[in-house]
Amino acid sequence: MARVRLSVRRIGSTPFFQPGDRSGVPSVIPLSRLLARLSVIPRDAAADYRPSHLDDPWCPLVILDTGSPLTLFPYPVWQPFEAAITWLEQPPRPDGQPRRVTILGGSWVYRLGRVRAGLIDEEGRWLPAVWANAWFLEDAPASPRQAVLGLRTGVLDGRSLRQIRPADGGPAE
Repeated sequence: MARVRLSVRRIGSTPFFQPGDRSGVPSVIPLSRLLARLSVIPRDAAADYRPSHLDDPWCPLVILDTGSPLTLFPYPVWQPFEAAITWLEQPPRPDGQPRRVTILGGSWVYRLGRVRAGLIDEEGRWLPAVWANAWFLEDAPASPRQAVLGLRTGVLDGRSLRQIRPADGGPAE
């Protein structure tokens, strides 16, 4: 079975006070994100297609979010591979307003579309691409800049996550 290695990146921390602690010194909970390299491939690519290099703008770094139903691409991320997107029509809202998705602390106008995407890692291992529905955010100055890989994407269907602790006692992979 094909597998890829995902990475964990610490993005900050949240301070808190222990109940009953009168020292006034906060404890800290580290905040980490599970990152993956998604590879969007052309619509007409062969089934055995593999991306050639990781620094391609068609291979964005994404946060794996187990609570997100769909994958989300901010405008600057999806612009390079716009030609690979199959746009989906949605029925108009009764009030005539554009459709919005509430995620990552805000509400953003989006278009619904489909792309073929797989996962690739630093060692060149590859999970083959599948068709996935995604939210493509419209350009807005305050919109998120990080792509989010939702579990309904399908590329991780039937797979499991396994944590590996390095022998040197460093952070887990």
